[in-house]
Amino acid sequence: MSRYPDPNYGGSIPNPPQQGSMGAPYGQNAVGTDMTMAQPPMQPQGTSLLHQRPLPPGASAGAQQQQPPMYQPQADVNSIASGMSNIGLQDSSAQPYPAPDQPYGASTQPYGTSTQPYGSSTQPYGAPAQPYGASDYGGQQPAAYGAPATYQQGQAPGMSSLEPQMYPQQPQEPLGSPGVGEPALPRPTAIEPACGSKREVYNSVADGSAPGVGPPPASRNDFIGVDTGSCTPRFMRLTVNSIPADSSMQATSSIPLGLILTPFADPDPGEAGVLDVDLTTAGGGGPLRCSSCNGYANPGFRFVDSGNKFHCNLCGHENDTPSEHMCATNPANGLRLDIDYRHEFRYGSVDYVVGNKDYFATDPTPPHFVVCVDVSASGISTGLATVAVQSVQSILEANALPGGSSGAKIGIITFDQSLHFYDGRGDGQARVQYVPDTSDPFIPIGPEAFFQPPERAISVIEMISNAFSLMDPSQLKGGPPPSGNALGAAVVAAKQALADIGGKVFVVTGGIPSVGSGKLERRGGGSVSSEEREKALLKDETPFYDDLGSQMAELQISVDMVIATQQPYVDAASLLRLPRASGGRGFLLTNFDYRKDDVSVRKILVNAIWGVRALDAMVKVRASKGLETGEYMGSFGRPQRRNDVIAPVMGVDSVMALELKHDGQIQTNLGGGSMISASAFSNNVCIQCAILYTDLAGRRRIRVHTMFPPKTTVLQDTFRSADLDAVVAMMCMRAANAAFSGSRVLSKVREALIEKTAHILFVYRKFCNPPKSQSTKLVLPETLKLLPVMILGILKSSAFRPQPSGQNLGVVSTDERAAALLFLSTARPQDITTFAYPRMVLLSQLDEFAGLPRAPQDGFPPEGEPIALPASVPLSSEFLADERMFLVDNGLRLLLWYGKACSPELIQEIFDMSTGVYRLRLGEEGQGELAMRISAIITRILESKSNLTQVIVAPAGSSDGAEQNQYLPLLIEDKNIALAQSGWSYKEFLKVAHRRIMDKMAQERAQKDFQAWEMLGYQ
Repeated sequence: MSRYPDPNYGGSIPNPPQQGSMGAPYGQNAVGTDMTMAQPPMQPQGTSLLHQRPLPPGASAGAQQQQPPMYQPQADVNSIASGMSNIGLQDSSAQPYPAPDQPYGASTQPYGTSTQPYGSSTQPYGAPAQPYGASDYGGQQPAAYGAPATYQQGQAPGMSSLEPQMYPQQPQEPLGSPGVGEPALPRPTAIEPACGSKREVYNSVADGSAPGVGPPPASRNDFIGVDTGSCTPRFMRLTVNSIPADSSMQATSSIPLGLILTPFADPDPGEAGVLDVDLTTAGGGGPLRCSSCNGYANPGFRFVDSGNKFHCNLCGHENDTPSEHMCATNPANGLRLDIDYRHEFRYGSVDYVVGNKDYFATDPTPPHFVVCVDVSASGISTGLATVAVQSVQSILEANALPGGSSGAKIGIITFDQSLHFYDGRGDGQARVQYVPDTSDPFIPIGPEAFFQPPERAISVIEMISNAFSLMDPSQLKGGPPPSGNALGAAVVAAKQALADIGGKVFVVTGGIPSVGSGKLERRGGGSVSSEEREKALLKDETPFYDDLGSQMAELQISVDMVIATQQPYVDAASLLRLPRASGGRGFLLTNFDYRKDDVSVRKILVNAIWGVRALDAMVKVRASKGLETGEYMGSFGRPQRRNDVIAPVMGVDSVMALELKHDGQIQTNLGGGSMISASAFSNNVCIQCAILYTDLAGRRRIRVHTMFPPKTTVLQDTFRSADLDAVVAMMCMRAANAAFSGSRVLSKVREALIEKTAHILFVYRKFCNPPKSQSTKLVLPETLKLLPVMILGILKSSAFRPQPSGQNLGVVSTDERAAALLFLSTARPQDITTFAYPRMVLLSQLDEFAGLPRAPQDGFPPEGEPIALPASVPLSSEFLADERMFLVDNGLRLLLWYGKACSPELIQEIFDMSTGVYRLRLGEEGQGELAMRISAIITRILESKSNLTQVIVAPAGSSDGAEQNQYLPLLIEDKNIALAQSGWSYKEFLKVAHRRIMDKMAQERAQKDFQAWEMLGYQ
């Protein structure tokens, strides 16, 4: 179902193209994969959309006005509430997972066939990848953005001679093809399945008896994960899927050994959800566990002595089988006779429902939520308070509050220079209590008055709207709203309200806290040129918010924060430490303009509230003998190195990453087989993640994910099984944590990423490359061939990009830097790889099947198949042309770019420009087929990524700098001459990596020659 309530998106309008501007006639679009611009054929017949579904809105942003106009609401509360039907929340009971989406339509054209699985190669298994010569690339370097260029023939009209030349008019090759004599560079585009092809089906146990060696499908590709005994990559990903047998081999490989967890991820269409194992009626007992290591039952347990005993595959201990779990075994194969209906012995992921009081720290309570809304001048005049209040009202009226049918309650605090609390016990009339003391805040009403069920909380929302004239700020009584912002005091009050029960806090603010507890001083901010100055600004001004977040995590409270501001600096580096320390998420919307960004705030709040899945959570990871857990990173309460981690509230996008360390030789074959067969998993490592939590119905549960990667003594197997997405995610999380903590200047972090990349490739060349293929060319492992371009993208991202020298091109403010670093430290692998190498697709010429549902996989229901996305193109300005329109997804924002000769009819069909800003028209009546398919593509992306906060429209030559500062820095394959460091083109970066590898090889040879000479002196 669609998750967002409003069908409009936005961005500001520089100069809409006029009718008659040059460009291909509207409706003439190339099809298939050959996208040359010479003679675009007509759109094929028979590919119309047959069905429509409610289409969601999404974040919206575009080129910003310096002074957005005074907020004037354009819709009343009833219209917003009616829009909630679009998010599929009209049902009275909250569902644990969304229902499958209805297909947009079907095509009469045959679907494409699937490409080979990710990580596969046509070369012999274990053979080195195609070499990339350090000086053998050939072809012309892409034009560097930021470089002045003279006017040339074919240049777009209206483009001055000082603007960069970046729009080739008539490229003679298909998008993404190499030039003459130029080997194809490794890019993520090469591992994408064909547009419209069937999704790959990934069985977690390849042959029904043991897991395979290769990596799983790429996390940002569509696939169907099937749990056949080992947890699917939807929930757990290892950096290497063949575990080195000892620490020496692991140290030699240099690949980080770690695990990425997304334990409450929603299944994709066609995938089965995590199955329940209800133990509440089993005599009050708990799950079957090992008495030595406390590991949970899994398919690797082996029962002996007719089922009276079992061997634990984690520690090898032989246990007596408790009576409540006793079952005879089949003498022929040793399997339990109840194997067909005991999910914990057949599947890698199960959810236990427990009634044993041993699993209750306190009596479970229904979910409790607190929403804190900024009603100061920065919240009222910009329209932020109106959007936030309307969003909450829409959720309440749609009965969409998680756990609403099980007694969930919500309390609301508004704040300016004082705090406002609302008593909703009256007969349809709420009462307000004011607390002016923001230095030592308290709650003036009891919990029975503050927390209200959804139906009563609606009266509180109505009172807030009337008290602050949110529907018409010009009618605000008593003059303009106060400018003071007591955000810190409001969060302290929310902590007091939830101290005894735990819960979730959502904070929406438009400015920097200026009064009371947590007051922050303006430290300058903006863009800075000094690295030491930026390092200081990335540190928190005061430990108040970090300490407050840790205190709230101890009380099982988590905080999500939305900062939507028109101010140039709000000290996000200090504020975002609150969600980071409490296991929540933070969102930053700069240059907030209600005309386009109202939908962004609504989307964030709906996703954040709707996505809650687990309360009062505790996470524990166990592994086979010889492996132990190390440092934890991601969405959790206490940054620590202990085995038990507090995660107060977890949702569908909650992520944890942890290092795995060797503690001696890994021991396997401890159980002598498994519940799948006598030989399955006999030489496999076992890694198990268990989450003890309370669900939205107030029931205590234990979710257990177990996987069985093989161990290996062959270094080549480690590289063959490497998961690029998990490796990049681990490297980025560690780098982001170091930069966000202020312990390292950014240049040192960038250097560490480059050096780590070079060393991994050096190890592969030295130990895994056959001697006969040793040459001066760059050799990349097949599974990690995209590692250099991913790291280059991270170096050029807003998280690590150095400030440009002498030009206002791609400047990164301190607030944007802090938000990007927080994103990297808590994002899913698919979001991190998209942030590293954004996905750019051509919209003005769609592939034949783009924007239509994928072909259904054999044996799976056709309903709910995801919309096929167009084939992505390389991130280089050499593919831009005046007739084209591109969409770029970098995980945080969507950017739409179109050239000056793009079809004006298409632009008018996609954008509503009546209010002076771009607002996307998604699925509106009157759109042509191409516009409808584009709407389906954008909707699909917005639905699948809750981190996307804004849609920015950056037309070619836009005068407000949207193109120069937002879009062009994402073209990471281009050389950026404005950057003194890390401005390499992709080809140049490959040369940098190759040079470092060869230097390491030369140093080793020199050391060996020196040692050989010295040995001559010994008799």
